[in-house]
Amino acid sequence: MLPGSEALIGYDTGNFEIFISSASRAMLECLEMTPAHFDLEEAWLIMEGLNALPPQQVQHLLEQCSSIKTKRLFLYFAEKAGHTWFKHLDISRINLGSGKRSIVKNGVLNPKYQITLPKNLI
Repeated sequence: MLPGSEALIGYDTGNFEIFISSASRAMLECLEMTPAHFDLEEAWLIMEGLNALPPQQVQHLLEQCSSIKTKRLFLYFAEKAGHTWFKHLDISRINLGSGKRSIVKNGVLNPKYQITLPKNLI
């Protein structure tokens, strides 16, 4: 089983069933593509609306995710949005790596997550 495959949802098209990402997994997938292939501001707007993610699933996905950038962005956006499910995460169990990550050039450093973001997202 692939990491995070339990976060796939069966979708019946009427003729056949396909598997699509849950909202938690899809958000991680979007953040993985930022900023080169997916806009950071759009990712932020999507995260703002994700107020009902299951914390157990999020916890597991973040623990299994191998991208430090993606995990830090996810946690930063979730905390910034003030989602109630965020307080149920055990961040100490999530490997956030070490050192700073520059998401954009000439951005502003968020000291907690050690990521450099555009000023309008800080």
